[in-house]
Amino acid sequence: MSSEPTPPAPADGNEPEAAPPASPIHLQRILVPLDFSETSRKAMRYANRFAEVYGSTVMLLHVVDLTDIERVALRLGPIAQERMEAEAVKHAEAQAEKLAAEELSPGVSREFEVLCGLASEGVIKKAAQWSADMIVTGVHNERVIRHAILGSTAERIVRHAPCPVLVVRDKEHEFIQT
Repeated sequence: MSSEPTPPAPADGNEPEAAPPASPIHLQRILVPLDFSETSRKAMRYANRFAEVYGSTVMLLHVVDLTDIERVALRLGPIAQERMEAEAVKHAEAQAEKLAAEELSPGVSREFEVLCGLASEGVIKKAAQWSADMIVTGVHNERVIRHAILGSTAERIVRHAPCPVLVVRDKEHEFIQT
């Protein structure tokens, strides 16, 4: 049996202060899908607080739904569709920058990307690519018939996400202080 030497006691007789224990929770990357609704704003506030506590990067993602653009572009042609998509992406980037400035603390690291396609598929794909540790998503009431047929975006994210998902609803018990 080997004996480890005991470090000398401080000259003043007080015990040395122990370093705080490392957190057992590692949240390096928090993905927040944005649809620019009040619930996605609320999800950003939740992610911001987690990022402040754990030193995480908040990764913002907006997925432009091309359904309406494609319908209009069928009549106007492919050049119009390209322009409309580019404008939708540009508009989303500007909105995200504004929202991030309003909801994220200055010291919180952030990244942002805009994709085109189906929201749930884009979120799941990016969560895997970015190695997200958690997704914080807002959910709002979708039309009952649409939800019954397709399921909600948040529900599809929860079912297929490669990491834990925190679903933030519009009216619920708040556990963050703003």
